[in-house]
Amino acid sequence: MSSLFFSELKKFKLADDEESLRDTSAYQQVRGEINRRVNPLTGGIDWSMVFNLCEEIGKREGFDLLLAVYYTVAAVKIHGLRGLSNGLEIQAAVLTHQGLNSTFPAAKRIDLFNWMIGQIGKEIRAVKPGITQLRELYRCERACTALYDLLKEIQPDNVPDLEAVAFNVFEHIDRLEHPAVPAPQIIKVFAVKKLALFSALLLGVGVGILSLHFWLTMPRLMDSVVVTQQTPKILTKEEGDKLVREFGSNIILEKRDELADLYSGATQGIMERPVGEDVLETLERSESLRYLFPEDVDVIVQSLEVASWQQVLEEDFQAQMARFRAARTRAANLARSVKLGKLNKARRQSKELEKYAVSLSPLYGRTLYVEELLNQNDYSGAEGELKKLSRSMNALSLKIARLERQLSNAL
Repeated sequence: MSSLFFSELKKFKLADDEESLRDTSAYQQVRGEINRRVNPLTGGIDWSMVFNLCEEIGKREGFDLLLAVYYTVAAVKIHGLRGLSNGLEIQAAVLTHQGLNSTFPAAKRIDLFNWMIGQIGKEIRAVKPGITQLRELYRCERACTALYDLLKEIQPDNVPDLEAVAFNVFEHIDRLEHPAVPAPQIIKVFAVKKLALFSALLLGVGVGILSLHFWLTMPRLMDSVVVTQQTPKILTKEEGDKLVREFGSNIILEKRDELADLYSGATQGIMERPVGEDVLETLERSESLRYLFPEDVDVIVQSLEVASWQQVLEEDFQAQMARFRAARTRAANLARSVKLGKLNKARRQSKELEKYAVSLSPLYGRTLYVEELLNQNDYSGAEGELKKLSRSMNALSLKIARLERQLSNAL
């Protein structure tokens, strides 16, 4: 019995009996159409026919690896990036399903993937993806990573070279301008009770150290929904000088220890605060407000904005991780090529690795690039790259905060 696999809105099967599948007339028809490439007198391959036949077989008997690769090539030539993402995901599903039980020889897998890369490389390089295709690019990234991990497990000594596909996908993502996602506007509600001295100081009416204390602290939400705490106000030099003039240096000195503890405590708290906690709290505060006002339209809209912001951060993090894994794979393949004396291949792999190293994706690399743009007075370019860097930092901070929260809960 074949297993089911869902790709987008289509339901396919994964073949259990590869030998029986290869004996079907439809399967032989696909192979016959592909083999037309070796005979120039018969004309070119009808990729639409290959695509339709593969889909029919996939829905009826199921995919094996050969059929999945043929389907991928046909899908790319007809549907571009969407076809690539669907095809790569089906390949990964086939390898997951069949694994070590497949009768497909390891050496032929390498030949098959090399043939696929030669067939679709030009199309992938030529495509000009837009914002709407970003999701397909991320799907391709994840599928490339999954394929590499599966192939490394199945045939660790003969892993097909999928770098050409992965690297082209990564380059498209790197060039693609992501839409700026503004930080969500968090509704701020300030208590109005017990603020007489605070208001008096702001109006220049109150005097005495109690007024100074309230002016230096910002109240939070109403007592019933917040943890009471005092946050010292950040002063400018002008504000500090004004306080000394209004209250006198003697009063300021008398309260030196109290004020020093207030500011030092807040500073120490920030220094010890886990990375990304602010980003995580943004998500949790949005959820808290939704609990209080589940039917409020404004709150629902804000919650959706926060959810969209969170999704972009998570997708950015996954993309960065996929790029890192691919770079690590290229480094391993480079070392293997050098060891085996395949110098031409090693040169190409080293060039690809160099491109990644100087690309704009790593945080340090993008930071240096922003500095270079500023030194060149390219302020518009620097602004755009800085937004990307900030988004990547937030994405990484969110992941770190969640890991720290997970560790804290486990201890």
